[in-house]
Amino acid sequence: MMKIDSKSALTLSAFIRSALSTIERIENHVSQSGQNVFRYSDVTACCVTGTTALNPGGSAWLPSLFRHAYELKVDEAKTVALWNRWSVESALVKQSLTFFANGLETLGKEQ
Repeated sequence: MMKIDSKSALTLSAFIRSALSTIERIENHVSQSGQNVFRYSDVTACCVTGTTALNPGGSAWLPSLFRHAYELKVDEAKTVALWNRWSVESALVKQSLTFFANGLETLGKEQ
């Protein structure tokens, strides 16, 4: 079995909790705005929010993304379909991530 040091366990646990918080903010935004939120500008904002949460040290590719944003095409129907799937499956994903974060936190405090 692979061992993880306590600092790494606590860091990963905090990272997962931060990502879960970002997911909650995005879900709240969509639930308040309705599915018409899946316009290009809103999807881009969600991507930036998610990227910042998942890569807090810097997102070197973001300037490139905005420089070439005109090349991106958001398929609203596919985005809505993805959101609908997420709405069905998200509880289990978030529960699993929370369980994993809790285990990491316990492990980090034991060492």
